[in-house]
Amino acid sequence: MIISDYKTGAIPNPRFKSEDDKFFQLLVYALMLQEADQEETSKLQLLYLKHSANHEMTVTPVRLAVARGVIVETKELIDKACETGEFSCNISKLCDWCFHKSYCPAHTK
Repeated sequence: MIISDYKTGAIPNPRFKSEDDKFFQLLVYALMLQEADQEETSKLQLLYLKHSANHEMTVTPVRLAVARGVIVETKELIDKACETGEFSCNISKLCDWCFHKSYCPAHTK
């Protein structure tokens, strides 16, 4: 099985985003299909429509294990934050679109 994602934006600059980072979302989909006992995913592809570009990645057990590790680690961090009530602020340009700025310690000072 091949999982494809059609992208309408620009191709990410490799200086700022690794190959595995670009495909992380699709690796999560491959893991979900694997967990649902579906057909194994052999390849991932990102199709950049504006640039007529096709980026492909072969799915390997190592890549799936790394993605699973990131998911588990993220869940553990969220669980810990929920238990302690401490949520760290990650200030970035994405803050401009955030609906929670009025509650965020980074923006209420």
